[in-house]
Amino acid sequence: MYRSIAKLVLLLATAVVSCGFFVAAHAQQVVQPAHASCRPRERDALLAFKQLINGTYDDVLVSWQKRHHDCCRWTGITCSKETGHVTELDIGGTRLVGQISPSLISLEHLEYLNLNNTLLLGPNGLVFPEFLCSLHNLRHLDLSGTPFSGRVPAQLANLSKLEYLDLSSTDLSAGKTTAASYSRPHNRRLVQPSSDPTVKSQSLSSHHSGARASYALIGSYSGIGSLEESD
Repeated sequence: MYRSIAKLVLLLATAVVSCGFFVAAHAQQVVQPAHASCRPRERDALLAFKQLINGTYDDVLVSWQKRHHDCCRWTGITCSKETGHVTELDIGGTRLVGQISPSLISLEHLEYLNLNNTLLLGPNGLVFPEFLCSLHNLRHLDLSGTPFSGRVPAQLANLSKLEYLDLSSTDLSAGKTTAASYSRPHNRRLVQPSSDPTVKSQSLSSHHSGARASYALIGSYSGIGSLEESD
């Protein structure tokens, strides 16, 4: 009889311990939810971008491999933890050589794009790649130190959420007339290029009293020399 009671107690103790481990494991899963992986369509867009790169200074894109399915873990890529959409592409300062692929249009949720100090060209060579103006969620665009030249496209005004734009140290020009008119949030910050050696590129911020302010890029010399508030 005593042996039966001892066995029963042992079984109950084992059940309690097992239940405790289950509850602890379940609680850990609740506290540390899995992050969403990148979307296959956006991963393919990034791989198409890489295909047009001729070389890198420090193999920055070595992690961009098809066998590495989660592009959110690739160098220079940041994704939304909730949705897995690519929100940032930051490969500035890498001296990449090649062409900017129009496949970036597939990154519909991209908010931050930094290609500064690279030797990347557009589909039409040194001409500003107009397809970048289709990335409507962009808040930050940095093309400083790139080889682009010619006119800044008026389609840049399509980027209604843009808060930071850096075109310094390029040969881009708005011409001698207004190239584009913008309506932007009051915290918009722009860094503009100027070919005049006596005019230093500068960062401009607007603290408009209203909710939104309109701006126009005015050409000066062969570069964008000033940013003025338009009526």
